[in-house]
Amino acid sequence: MLVLDGNMLRQFLSASESGERLRARVDASGDDASLTVVTIEESMRGWLAELNRRSINPHGQIEVYRRMHTSVEVFAKWTVLAWDVESSIYF
Repeated sequence: MLVLDGNMLRQFLSASESGERLRARVDASGDDASLTVVTIEESMRGWLAELNRRSINPHGQIEVYRRMHTSVEVFAKWTVLAWDVESSIYF
């Protein structure tokens, strides 16, 4: 199982060269990609902050919503690891 943190998730979702390399590594590994619920929470905070900054111009939010939508679709395909007592102790 591969667990991506917030930085890796941003790379994975980007159209950058590093994002392409990471996607290729994940695909080649044959392992399931996963995220923690904490990573999803951090990602959502970022999206909401960006949307709030652009609230004056709703048209300026279109691209942000598109990218957020892509993120949510990725989240839905991957295993999401819980934050529970065992996780908090290990952390």
